[in-house]
Amino acid sequence: MADGSRPLKKTHVPARPPQFERIALLLQRGGALGAYQGGVYQALAEAHLHPDWVAGISIGAINAALIAGNPPEHRVEKLRAFWETVSKPPPGAFDPAGVVPRDGEAFIPKEQRDAAAKVPNPVKASPESIALGRDRFATFCTPCHGPEAKGGVTGPVATKFIPPPDLTNPDLQRQRTDGYWHSYIVVGGAVMPAYGEALSSQEAWHIVNYLRSLAPGGAAGRAAAKP
Repeated sequence: MADGSRPLKKTHVPARPPQFERIALLLQRGGALGAYQGGVYQALAEAHLHPDWVAGISIGAINAALIAGNPPEHRVEKLRAFWETVSKPPPGAFDPAGVVPRDGEAFIPKEQRDAAAKVPNPVKASPESIALGRDRFATFCTPCHGPEAKGGVTGPVATKFIPPPDLTNPDLQRQRTDGYWHSYIVVGGAVMPAYGEALSSQEAWHIVNYLRSLAPGGAAGRAAAKP
């Protein structure tokens, strides 16, 4: 460069790709892991580590088919297109006539987010609830939002795709009601997939309580401030 500065370089891209006799990629089942696998494969592709063998189970098998069925230069593009498509359920997909979720609470479609945002949180933010929410967040949310819920900073998927917002941000915490966040978890959003089939409504409320604990002055913040 003219000013003598050096361009930024991605840390996962080696200057000289290691030489392996064979590269095998094994992909596990699970919707959240499936999205995570897309980010992992992009990192591998950017490092010029293209697998010779690909195998998978359940959603991992679909990702494996997309990888094996496309030339290396188009694989990331096809994976991204697939996950953007499956993250957008058709209108009313979670509210079919005469059908309710396993815990008996009907979900409000995301097209009616304003109505969902007014639903009060029926679960008290007890230490037990926050602990359960932390556990479910670690399982289903960490790949995109990162373990600190700051999104796009450490989340292995978000750093490769569209970074989600910082859920600990005080302004965002004030703008979003509990009902709004609960709706986003169970029926999804513009990019975020829906978890209404993987989580019960109550588990989603526990996650909301955990997110509230991350706000300045929340339970998690107070615990971190203790000597």
